[in-house]
Amino acid sequence: MSSARTRWIGLACLALGLAMIIVDTSIVNVAVPRIIVDLKITPSTAEWVNSSYALVFAAALITLSRIGDIVGQRRLYLVGTGVFAFASLLAAAAPSGELLIGARLLQGLGGAAMAPSTQSIVNATFRGKDRAIAFAIYGSVIDRKSTRLNSSHANISYAVFCLKKK
Repeated sequence: MSSARTRWIGLACLALGLAMIIVDTSIVNVAVPRIIVDLKITPSTAEWVNSSYALVFAAALITLSRIGDIVGQRRLYLVGTGVFAFASLLAAAAPSGELLIGARLLQGLGGAAMAPSTQSIVNATFRGKDRAIAFAIYGSVIDRKSTRLNSSHANISYAVFCLKKK
């Protein structure tokens, strides 16, 4: 079993990776007008840029989760992170809409490898009260409305409450 410090550092890394996946699902919405101008693409192509990530992410999620059960969730998470990071670099350097769509498809595959692994790793790494705190942090990261003070605030408050009780 890993030390407490290592577990919490691991949770921070998992949360960062999970945040990248969540931000990536919506960040393109903000950038679409600039992408259309810079790459001189049609609105139809821009829609594919936006949707291709979610399409592959959703289609591959269950299969990659099962592969993680077979090869190990940590290994799958690391491979997914590498694929996601590489695809992000490809997307940033894409000179055309078609290459951007290809990079977004690859990003979706990397994200689909990372997402189920994060929850499995958190579940396997933490026990008891620490698990409740870890999932409170996990929940506040995955909450898409976390920019507002709602359930994320409650999750963080619960985590702080549990830490104070220790």
